[in-house]
Amino acid sequence: EQPFYSSLRTQQQLGYIVFAGNKAEEGTRAVVLTVQSSIANADYLAERMFEFIEGFDTTLQAMSDEQFSSYVQGVVDQKLEK
Repeated sequence: EQPFYSSLRTQQQLGYIVFAGNKAEEGTRAVVLTVQSSIANADYLAERMFEFIEGFDTTLQAMSDEQFSSYVQGVVDQKLEK
């Protein structure tokens, strides 16, 4: 389950297209957050995205090394399946 999608799409119901991912371009990595909505304007969506980032940072900081390693291994396993 993706926390960004779960928060903005499922819980807050802000948009019908909600995506979180990453990209690499010319040696620089970036996080990509996308929300397309017919019910909220861009400023409101940006506020909600920044609130999510701040809250998720708190979640990551509180996570044990074992929990974090488990999530990392889950991502590695997903990538290897493709």
